[in-house]
Amino acid sequence: MDISELVYNIFRKPVQPAKSIQVCFDGMENTRELFETLLTIFTEGMKIHFGNNGNVDLNTITLSQFKKIVEYFASIGILLHFYKFHIKQLEIMENNNKQSNYIHYSYTLYNPDDTYIETDYPDTPTPELFIHYKKLDSNNIIDYKFQIRVLDTIYVVFFQFI
Repeated sequence: MDISELVYNIFRKPVQPAKSIQVCFDGMENTRELFETLLTIFTEGMKIHFGNNGNVDLNTITLSQFKKIVEYFASIGILLHFYKFHIKQLEIMENNNKQSNYIHYSYTLYNPDDTYIETDYPDTPTPELFIHYKKLDSNNIIDYKFQIRVLDTIYVVFFQFI
């Protein structure tokens, strides 16, 4: 079964119970290829459910909508992890981990106060979440993470077998 057919079978139907859809990922050359395949499935599933002319604005997706995609992934035995951070959180994290050379990111919208960040971005970033997956050579799928910045928000997505 090719990726398009798999995406159709997963996301064009109601959510199925966890591990109820049998998917075989044999034939993948390495873990990075598996990760990129799962990332493609994620992207195409998001387009099906939340796309507008083939584009998805992640900043408009609610937590419950993300959870629906998590449930779809669970149906094929994959736990989808996702985090949402403000760019200011990344800036603070990086500056706390460096000895010199203060980093400052430009904000697309504005420089938010701490209360806004604590309320709208409750997750705490860690350096491990920001290692680009193409720099890895691991056999563990959970080590591979994808980061994308949309305006002042950074999303981190990664996968784990259930």
